Amino acid sequence: MSDELVLCDVAEQVAVLTLNRPGAANALSDAMLAALKARLEAIAVDQAIKVVVIRGAGKVFCGGHDLKEMQAGRAAVDGGAAYFADLFTRCGALMQMIPAMPQPVEWVSATQPSTPGKSASMPEASTSRAMKRATEAEQFTLVSTPI
Repeated sequence: MSDELVLCDVAEQVAVLTLNRPGAANALSDAMLAALKARLEAIAVDQAIKVVVIRGAGKVFCGGHDLKEMQAGRAAVDGGAAYFADLFTRCGALMQMIPAMPQPVEWVSATQPSTPGKSASMPEASTSRAMKRATEAEQFTLVSTPI
C-alpha cells in the first residue's frame, strides 16, 4: 500500500478517500488532518466529482486523534495548551468543512463482526442517518450527510 496518508481514487464521478494508517488504527495525526483537508479542498472545487466516500484502510475506520502526538504535545512548556488549542481548532474546522462540502460525503467503515460500530469515530461531522449491511466476513456501516 502507498505511503500517502490519505489515498484518493476517482471513478465515475465518485472520489473515494482512504485514511491510510492501518498500523495506527488510522489515527488522525497532524499530518493526516492536513492531508485530509487538502484532499477535501481539491475535491470541493472539482465539479466533475459528485460524491465523496471516506473509508479507512484495514480493520478500523479511524481510531480518533493520534494519542502519541497528543502526549508529545504535553511536553511543551505550557503543558500542551497551545498545541491542543491549535489541534482542536484544525480538527473542528475540518469536521465543519465536511457537511459544508458541495458534494455529499459518505462515511464507510468496515469492521470485524465482533466490534460493530466501534470504527466510526469521525461521523460526528455528518448526521445520524445510518445504514448497516452485514456480510459473512465483515460488517459495513454507512453514515451520510444530508443532500
